[in-house]
Amino acid sequence: MIAASWPTTVTRRNAIALGAVAGLAACRPSLPPVTLIVGAAPGAGNDGFTRLVAAHLQRLGGRSIRVENEPRAGGKLAARRLATSAADGSVVGFLTPSLIYESLLGQGGEGLDLTQFAWLGSIGADHRVLLVNRQSGVTGFDQVLTRPKPLIIAAATVSSPNYVEPMIINHLTGSRLRAVPGYDGGARNLAVLSGEVDGAVGGLDSLATMLQSGARVVLRLNDLAIGAGDRVPSLASIARGRDRVPLLDLIESFAALGRMFALPPGAPHAIRADWQAQLKRVVADPRFRADAAGRGYPMEEVSGEQVAATLRRLLDRSTRTVSALRRAMAASPA
Repeated sequence: MIAASWPTTVTRRNAIALGAVAGLAACRPSLPPVTLIVGAAPGAGNDGFTRLVAAHLQRLGGRSIRVENEPRAGGKLAARRLATSAADGSVVGFLTPSLIYESLLGQGGEGLDLTQFAWLGSIGADHRVLLVNRQSGVTGFDQVLTRPKPLIIAAATVSSPNYVEPMIINHLTGSRLRAVPGYDGGARNLAVLSGEVDGAVGGLDSLATMLQSGARVVLRLNDLAIGAGDRVPSLASIARGRDRVPLLDLIESFAALGRMFALPPGAPHAIRADWQAQLKRVVADPRFRADAAGRGYPMEEVSGEQVAATLRRLLDRSTRTVSALRRAMAASPA
């Protein structure tokens, strides 16, 4: 798992650094507005988190920030738009890590290279889980393994994490999850709650509505615990087979890069450093942390350098990872 690198407590040294950033912000006269592109639909979990960050960036920096949604094509349009934007600091992108799966599967789109962006960092790791509704009758993952018919899982597209990860679970455990594309955002929640499907895979915070309505988490996909007294099994504890190591590493890396911010390719070092300082200031701010905790957003910070290094590692080590992922995607529950 990627270790946090941004300060989570304000030491004397951090206080001095944050004070310097505050002074820099105070000296900026009539700063131009910023466009923050988010590769998620309005109302989605990632959209809510992005708008929370934007609100606190605006409060702390005194700079107008306009959030614009580009949810189509699984976030690829947002990435393409960011890739062609001016690298002067006026446009920032919140890019979904689902682009990692798409790139590994050859669905990222021609000319889209995640390693080209000027990465600022990631705020908040995902708690990836498998959740089932009450109508399914399933209360634990052991029942998923012995269930006589497939468990129907709502997914957005065939390259989205909520489609790919059920296939990985099947491949590593012998379960029979059948991911059905066509459900995105609120449509997925309604399908699970109504019993149209049996469950969903996703970040814990994005599944909060379903949990409040009696749905149950039966499997953790990565190592982050989901609460005090957590006894939900982890995928790592039951996974088997030759593809276990690369696929578990892929899911862990995906989860650690849960919410990634970037500038367009070629952004000057000074602009990148300034934006990183602004984000660090937000992360260290008690009001932001309280708001994030109140909405169920976990705080696991990853630096821009670590984001870039992880992406290079995943995408450059494509032979083993891609082969394992393709084997997982080729399996289909009867």
